[in-house]
Amino acid sequence: MEKVDEGLKKIFLPVNENNTHWYLVVFDLCNHQTILLDSLPIATDKEQKRLSIVKLAKYLEDMLKYDSFYKYNTPFRPRILDFAFVDMLEIGEQAPGSNDCGVWVAT
Repeated sequence: MEKVDEGLKKIFLPVNENNTHWYLVVFDLCNHQTILLDSLPIATDKEQKRLSIVKLAKYLEDMLKYDSFYKYNTPFRPRILDFAFVDMLEIGEQAPGSNDCGVWVAT
């Protein structure tokens, strides 16, 4: 496993879905995981979220090829597309219709 740059361990990305719902994606560079945190998981939307996260991972991986993202001159370049996908299921959930997802993600 490659050593992570001292200044770059996790990347937190809030994602807005169709201007109606927010969820959080965490790219954990130390543990090689892509983590989905969703306060209102709907089983029928899961595949669309995964596709969106893959697009984000590809874009982020391309961005992280530039040296300006690293504290030290290091050969480490994360292969985010190869990270294990983790869907956190045992987290607090908002009440349906409460519109608390933005506050939940920001917290």
